[in-house]
Amino acid sequence: MLRTERAPGAPAWIALETSDAAASAAFYGELFGWRHRRTGRGAEEAGRFTLDGLRVAGTEHRRSARRDRWTVRFRAPDPAAALEAVRANGGTADPVPAATAVTDTVVVHDPTGGRFTLGGSGGEGLETVDEPGALTRVELCSTDADVAAAFYRAVLGWEVRDSGGCGGLHRSVAAVGRAAHGGIVQLPAESRAAGARSQWQPWFAVVDCDAVLNSAVKQGASVLLPPTESAAGRLAVFADPAGAVCGVLSGEEREAPPLSPRTSP
Repeated sequence: MLRTERAPGAPAWIALETSDAAASAAFYGELFGWRHRRTGRGAEEAGRFTLDGLRVAGTEHRRSARRDRWTVRFRAPDPAAALEAVRANGGTADPVPAATAVTDTVVVHDPTGGRFTLGGSGGEGLETVDEPGALTRVELCSTDADVAAAFYRAVLGWEVRDSGGCGGLHRSVAAVGRAAHGGIVQLPAESRAAGARSQWQPWFAVVDCDAVLNSAVKQGASVLLPPTESAAGRLAVFADPAGAVCGVLSGEEREAPPLSPRTSP
């Protein structure tokens, strides 16, 4: 279960990298009831999504990706030490401009290619989670779940344990002393052969999984996983009209669902 307190190693923020903030705002506004407000200036300005006045996500201008994508930021109390741990455990970090403080957000790639960001105590934070229309968990679909699990244990201090889902391919993850905030799932051989790559994706709580998916499809989204029953409730995965992948989950027990490994396009 996610919390809004900024626990070390826990998800602190999510941002949609988009080439068209207005189109994204219209899509997610219709889907979840979000409102979008620009927070910068110029054509590449950043923005913020809110739900009932509370922050649920951000937007950033997409610069290099082939399609829109979601990025998860994890909190690192000591970003400099975390970056040293990233490099010591096979990960890489994008170059940081000379004028950027080490406490600012840094883009990181785990050894399997999973992309996320690390940040200190500053920056935007989620103000509501685990409620309909808000983030409920984050999931890494990985080309090598064992390697990824070892990396995040070392870098973020996560507790990683087998969840018993997906035929033994799913692991739940949690910040130390906290309930699970997400999972790592092994991409099957056929998905890897088809070109699937490691990626983090957000999951949003909803009241009616089927209705939300239908609304997404009517707006141009592509279904990657149709509505499916799980131990945690009913879930589905889609790519929005610009390609950003996320999941929706309805049900009372959303803490650690064994999610499908076939959700990466």
